[in-house]
Amino acid sequence: MRTYKVKFTTDTDVSDVDTALKKLGVRTWDIAIFGDGSGSGWNVGVGWGATLVERKSGNRKTFYGGMSQGTVSIAELMPYIHALSWYTEHGKRVGDESVSTKVVLVSDSQVLVTSGQKFAEARYAMSGVTWAREYWAAIAEFARRGYRFQYVWAARETTALNVFADALARTAFYAMKILPKPVFTDADTPVSPYECNPDQEPEA
Repeated sequence: MRTYKVKFTTDTDVSDVDTALKKLGVRTWDIAIFGDGSGSGWNVGVGWGATLVERKSGNRKTFYGGMSQGTVSIAELMPYIHALSWYTEHGKRVGDESVSTKVVLVSDSQVLVTSGQKFAEARYAMSGVTWAREYWAAIAEFARRGYRFQYVWAARETTALNVFADALARTAFYAMKILPKPVFTDADTPVSPYECNPDQEPEA
């Protein structure tokens, strides 16, 4: 198991986060999400991790998860969709499009940041999306609800929260590899879960 030596601020102190974002060119923000994804292709699983920081309250919440199969593109978007889904339910007034919330998405993926900025500039027109369209559609829905997005690139070691997101994503990725599949038995004979409902010819 890899050990990460980084310094974290307290849950109620946003001054270090604000300072870090200013160094990245961010002057105003309501919530910041530091996220990362881990994966390679549809032949393996993916993992992701993120920390959401709310500027006004100083509150933080961590998110992580994984899928049995996926692409790195999906893995890079999922931490933000995951965190925003929670925040929409628990922090923001759902459905009130008059509430404008400035959201900073911090990622070490240049592709995600570049694509996200173009997507925002095009007012979330799906015609300009060339990858993971279904997942960008979720981002577009959040924008419709009143979120204003700024995408910021930061190298992995830039902040402790970047390092933390990377560690969460890698941990979730490896968890997908070793996640035990359920074993079903018929009497004393093990049965694969993929064989529980074998294809059969329809009855006449």
